[in-house]
Amino acid sequence: MIRRLEAAIGRLYDTQCAVATTAGTAALHLAVGAVEINPGDEVITSPITDIGTVIPILMQNGVPVFADTAPGTLHMDPNDIERKMTARTRAIILVHAAGNPVDVEPFLEIARRHRLILIEDCCQAHATWLGDKYVGTYGHIGCFSLR
Repeated sequence: MIRRLEAAIGRLYDTQCAVATTAGTAALHLAVGAVEINPGDEVITSPITDIGTVIPILMQNGVPVFADTAPGTLHMDPNDIERKMTARTRAIILVHAAGNPVDVEPFLEIARRHRLILIEDCCQAHATWLGDKYVGTYGHIGCFSLR
């Protein structure tokens, strides 16, 4: 059943690889581990999220750094991400909160320019369209929850 689920999710999101985990937090932990966040490395994320976004960073001995939110949104301010970056910054976890997708393009540009990994936390926005694609298909890794 798991292999069939992974294959179906892969087809839905038009990706070559889909891995089922026990929960969204586990998916995020797998993603943070896969991109080799080392002790002391920083991961910038949103202050408005479930603790399941932050725990994987801490479990890898990384340092969560919270970017301010953009006025009138639940989403990170892309300008604040660059203000919060240091030489230890390795990744950004972008949170699509409450079914409300983030405009991913500014975050993609920051990740490209600074050679950062962009992980999309889609646990609160599963199967949400953004432009002509689903959330979770823009960054390097998309993480979802089925509950």
